[in-house]
Amino acid sequence: MVKVIRKWYQQSFSNAKLPLSLELVLMDVRGKQIHATIKKTLMYKFEKSLVEGGDVNNHVIIVKFAKVKTFQGNISLQNGYGATKIMFDPDVPMENVLKTRRLEV
Repeated sequence: MVKVIRKWYQQSFSNAKLPLSLELVLMDVRGKQIHATIKKTLMYKFEKSLVEGGDVNNHVIIVKFAKVKTFQGNISLQNGYGATKIMFDPDVPMENVLKTRRLEV
């Protein structure tokens, strides 16, 4: 489970009225923070459920075929050979198990 500690919209350079992405800073139960970006094509799926100061414990995101990289102490995901797949709330049997599971400290 993570908490949204900061949420904002990155504006488009060409049209300031249209958001380019939804930006988030998330913090887990251990106090570790990550910066997440949701591109405009997927914002509509998540923007109402991601509330600043609120817990995020109802979404499952599966990342397949990605490389995990560490550079100067920062961890990032990198597209693996153009084959990376990201699934949001997939319709798989394990989804309900993952949604109800809690992180243990």
